[in-house]
Order: sequence, then C-alpha cells, then structure tokens
Amino acid sequence: MTPEQEQQLREITDFKRNMERSSTIPLAIDQAFRERFANIAIDEITSSSKSASSENQSVNEAGVATYSVLNPPDAFLKVTVGTTTYNIPVYL
Repeated sequence: MTPEQEQQLREITDFKRNMERSSTIPLAIDQAFRERFANIAIDEITSSSKSASSENQSVNEAGVATYSVLNPPDAFLKVTVGTTTYNIPVYL
C-alpha cells in the first residue's frame, strides 16, 4: 500500500467514525440532512383516540410456555406527515 493510499484509508476511517457519532457529524452532512428533512411537513401532532387494546395479539401456547410481553401503552400520539397518519404508542 502506498503512503497516499494509507492516508486515504485513514481519512475514510476517520470520516466513518465521525458519521457514527451524533456529536461529530460533519457540518456539510448535518446541513444536507436538515435541508432534506425541512421539506417534510409534520402537519399535526395530537392525542389519538385509538385504544390501547386495538393492537393486541392473542398468544396461545397451550400452557407449554410462559413469557413476559410488553405492557399496553397508556395512549397513542397521532402524527400526520403529509397524507400519512401514524399512531405512536406512548407510556406515561
């Protein structure tokens, strides 16, 4: 490997490490992300009327096994992005 190739490899490795840490994302990359995400309009965030049990799924193991499952959420946030509505579970 030539000294130039070694230097390029070090630079690429440093860049990769910086991209993996949120506190060291290069400014140009940060600005590009901000510009792209600024074009996504979050129209509204409100409390959803969706019930916590509306996403339940029955598990029947005929008494063979027992295991813990996630508690039902306390509520849902209703987030509209463009024309798509998401119900995000919330725990208080």
